[in-house]
Formats: sequence, C-alpha cells, structure tokens
Amino acid sequence: MKRSRLGEEGSRKVKQLQRCFAALLIGLVVGACTESQDTPDGRGNVRAVHALSDVGTVAFLIEARGLADPVFQTITPYSTYDALQYDFNFDFISGLTSEIERLATTSIDVVKETNYTLILTGSGATPRIITVEQPISSFEADDTDLEVWFANLSGAGNVDFYIGAAGFDPTAAMPLAAGLARDAFSETVSIEAAEVEIVVTIAGDATQEVFRSEAFTLFAQDTVMMNLFDAANTATGDYVVAIGGDRNGGRLVDQSAPTRVRLFHGVNGADAVDAFVDDETITPAVANLAFGEASMQVDIPEADDSTAITWNITTAGNVGTSLGTVEQSYPDGSINLLVVTPIPDTSDIVLLPVSDSTRPLFDAGRVGVVNTAQSFDFIDVYFVTSDSTFEDTFPRATNRLRSSNVGQFTLEADTYEVVITNSVDDTIVGGPFALTVERGDITQLVIVDSADPNVLDMVSFDRLMP
Repeated sequence: MKRSRLGEEGSRKVKQLQRCFAALLIGLVVGACTESQDTPDGRGNVRAVHALSDVGTVAFLIEARGLADPVFQTITPYSTYDALQYDFNFDFISGLTSEIERLATTSIDVVKETNYTLILTGSGATPRIITVEQPISSFEADDTDLEVWFANLSGAGNVDFYIGAAGFDPTAAMPLAAGLARDAFSETVSIEAAEVEIVVTIAGDATQEVFRSEAFTLFAQDTVMMNLFDAANTATGDYVVAIGGDRNGGRLVDQSAPTRVRLFHGVNGADAVDAFVDDETITPAVANLAFGEASMQVDIPEADDSTAITWNITTAGNVGTSLGTVEQSYPDGSINLLVVTPIPDTSDIVLLPVSDSTRPLFDAGRVGVVNTAQSFDFIDVYFVTSDSTFEDTFPRATNRLRSSNVGQFTLEADTYEVVITNSVDDTIVGGPFALTVERGDITQLVIVDSADPNVLDMVSFDRLMP
C-alpha cells in the first residue's frame, strides 16, 4: 500500500516536533539544574522600629505579608529570611477612614549572617526608613558579656549614652556612644551582664543628664539595641528608652518622672470632695473638687508598677467622712485620669480609672468619653459633623452603661455636635453640644446628670492640661 505524500510530510513534521520537544526538555532540565545551583546562600534577620511619635499603630510587611503591628517606641522581634532580595513596607491604617496608606518602603538584598533593623522615623507627613546592617554575633555557652548599641530617635539634640551600676556618676565614666545626633546610631560595644542604669546626657557635658533609668538587669549572650525616644505624652518625663534583643527587652522611663493623676468629680448632687493618698490625713492630694470639675495634674512620686496606692475620697474639709476608697497600681511615669462616679443604684461612689492614649496624632484628634450619668440605663453617643445632620449620622458608641468608660474616638479636624440618646427608644436626652476638634487634640468628655432627670449634660476639658 502506497503512502501518500501528505502522509509522508505529516510523518516528517511529527518527527521534527518530537526532536524539538526533546530539545526543549533537555533545555528545561539544564535550566533547572542551573537554577538549583543558585539557591540562597544562608539566611539573615530583619526587624522594625516604630519611631513616628505622631502616628498610631503601623503595619510592618514583607512584600504584602504582615509581620508585626508595632506602636510608637516598639522594637519588633527579628524575622529570618533566605539571602535574597525583598521589599519591606510600612503601612498606616487611618483611624478616620480605616483605609490602608503606604508610609514607606525599602528593598533589601539580604546577606547571610546579617541582622537588619529598619527604623521608621521622621513624621507622619514625611516618613522615612533608616536601615542598620550588623553581622550576627555568636557567643560561647559560658560567655558573661553582651553587645549593646544605641540610637538617638529623639529631639534631645546630640547626646552621649552611658551604662553603669545603680547611682553611678557619668562624670567619672566614659560614654559608650558619644555625640549621637537625631536618627544617628552607634557601633556595637561589649559590656558585662549586670544590674545597671542607662544615663543619657547632653553631648560632651556629663553633668547635663536628660535621662536616667531605674536599675534593671541586662542578660548575657545577646545583642541589644537601646533607643532614646521622645516621651510624646506616653510618659510624664521628656524621654523614654526602649531596649530590644533576643534575651533583653522593655521600655524604661526616667526615674525622676512621677506618676501623674488627674481627678474629675462626676457625682451630681454630691458635695465637693477631697482626695487623700495612702495614710495622709492632713493635706489632700486634691482639695475641694466640686461636681463637674477636673483637678490639676497631681504627681504621685511613690506610685510605681509594684506598689499600690490607696485613694480615700472624703467630703471637702471633713477627713472623717470617707465616701469611698480604692487601691490602684500605676505604670511608672504614667499619665492617668480618675473619675469619681456613682455606683449604680446605690448611694456609694467609685473611682473609675481611664487609661486612654494621651499621644497626639498628626492627622486627627482623640476624644475620650466617660458616662457618669445615672438617669438612663443605656446611652448612645453621636458625633455629627459640620456637613451632616443627626438623622444621617450613625452612633459611634451604643448601649453604653452607667458609670462606664464609653471609649476613645479618633476624629478628623472639624466642628461637631455631640448628641446623646436613650438607647431604649432613641430619643435625644443630651445635646447637641458643640465640640471643636483639631489635629493633635486630646480631649476628654464626661456625660453627667443635670438638675432635670430627663436631660443629660456634658463637660469637656483638655486631657493633658493643666
């Protein structure tokens, strides 16, 4: 049987395709072998530092995958990656719109046995990343030393860093890092593990201390970053120091920074009150505080993490008439608010602690709300913007209880009307109250009873001043 020309040509084409396919397979195999020889040569570590004092929580990402959500003054743990190229990003989730905004990005060719620290610094309006590269240190099992390095991420000017035993005199010591300007960092130095204090002074003048920590323990066999930050109302002092390593970490406030407390009298119908601390019976910490008033800031130097203090609230001028006591502990150098409020359905009072953030934001204001009113079991809170109406506004807080901290809200700069409704039937029972919010504001609102049991009133004051 004769084979047709078409059949012969088709056979030749099939053979040509088979040869091409075989060549292609060989090429793929060779390419695969070549690629397998280009595998990553070791691994490195990457971490982040959030040094933007006017920005809230940020997202730290590798490419599009989240690694951590640090707040200001945070040093994240290390993440380990193959020695390849990666993009690292910092995103900001707006408290106003809940939209994700890219703050800054950087690309790193990770080198084996290298630590990378990405410092997000600058401001919310002009953020930037500083990349610090350091070889990964190794320690022997019996080593008693550690490595430390320092960064000045504050507005203190040029500074020197010292580490010494508790109470040491920096004028009799040599700085471990000298003349660090803002956003500058030092080389690593080796020191012995011990209980120490960190002292920061004006560069070249050891008599001018700008920060001295409480004594704390440094553990051996670690490489530790020590950052000087502006306190930015996260503490009562001017500066704080954050430390970060594998075995060491934490946040240190200035040992001279007092714990600061402010009181508000929210019990309608009650007399003015005095507030005494611990066993004091002669001089009140707060005197003659009337209903609807906020006290000055009160420094409580003896309050710290481990020691509770006792507040005794009495009728003003009569220490023998105790209205209520409360025992509380405070973080060192913290800024606190205590609201004197009724215990619902009783004639007793309680001190309601309010620990909302006191750090200003670059793009918004913070507004805290506390409810001391007893006339309604549940309330809703509305913030009506200047270009909207109450009917078109959703409540920012619903079904809030009597004598409770309603919460803190992030609001864009605007003029608002604050409206309070009864959660049960949505009737307006308070307001509208005028409220102006500026960027960076820290405002406190307290909802109180009025002389009319069917109408609520509101008191507004600056959370930080005076």
